[in-house]
Amino acid sequence: MSTDWGQPTGQHPSEVSADLLQRGSRSRNGFVYQDRCIVLGILRSLQSGSLVAVDVELATDVVMWTADHAPEYVSIKSRESQQTGDTGWTWGAIKKQRLLTDLFRHWDAGGRSGTITVWSNADLEGPATQLGKLPEDPAKIPVNLVQRVAAQLRARK
Repeated sequence: MSTDWGQPTGQHPSEVSADLLQRGSRSRNGFVYQDRCIVLGILRSLQSGSLVAVDVELATDVVMWTADHAPEYVSIKSRESQQTGDTGWTWGAIKKQRLLTDLFRHWDAGGRSGTITVWSNADLEGPATQLGKLPEDPAKIPVNLVQRVAAQLRARK
């Protein structure tokens, strides 16, 4: 299982933000943010020429299917301080939102192929920043990070 944590375009989160002060209800603004992320993800995939299909709100927020890769299971999370009290992703926030657990469940049900990705307007904070710095080679992932993720998933060796 590989992961990616970040914006669908690599842009600064403010470029795809859900402005809670200007439009509709807070819950609708979360969907506006999600819709924009999905569109940007589709555009990114269309540029590479490999997009085959997109499933929205089925297994996860979005599943991107490409001809040359296994599926990418994406969870899109907008974190606003008005909703959560803080805007960053700590290990506690990741656990409380069941973020890794839910993505793992869908990846597992999909035959453990492909990747899981989180697109968010919030940065990783504290020790959770390790999730954003995963090496390409799974053998080089720090043991303490594997143990932390396993604890999040309530998995055993």
